[in-house]
Amino acid sequence: MTYQHHLKRSFSKPKRSFTYLISKWLLLSAFSFLLLSGCSEVSPIEELRWLEGNWKQVNQKGSRLSLESWTYKNGELIGNGYTVDNSSDAYDTLFSEDIRIIVREQKLFYEAILPNQPAVIFRLTEAKQKSWTFANPQHGRW
Repeated sequence: MTYQHHLKRSFSKPKRSFTYLISKWLLLSAFSFLLLSGCSEVSPIEELRWLEGNWKQVNQKGSRLSLESWTYKNGELIGNGYTVDNSSDAYDTLFSEDIRIIVREQKLFYEAILPNQPAVIFRLTEAKQKSWTFANPQHGRW
């Protein structure tokens, strides 16, 4: 008889206080908030944050030096780039532009802004590990 009484007692619905119910509701709400906030989509630009800093590339002949500088600001990568003639001590600038990588509708775009010209926008067409291709059919690949 004692054994049955124990089972009966363990399966009976315990009385809950108002404080207990509120604490359970708060705990469930907090857990739901954390779960949903963890599901928020990360901006695609986060994959390119490693570009921040200064970059240098010399062509095969060593006659041209290209430099880029990137900074992450307000959800965009902003920078400038220029190419100089590396074949003499004059280092004449051959090309310069302001550059940005931006996100629109969860898609990445590369924007090139040349002096005294409208911006040219290239859409991301291919992404691989550490390699991205931006293209604009009217301007080619970038």
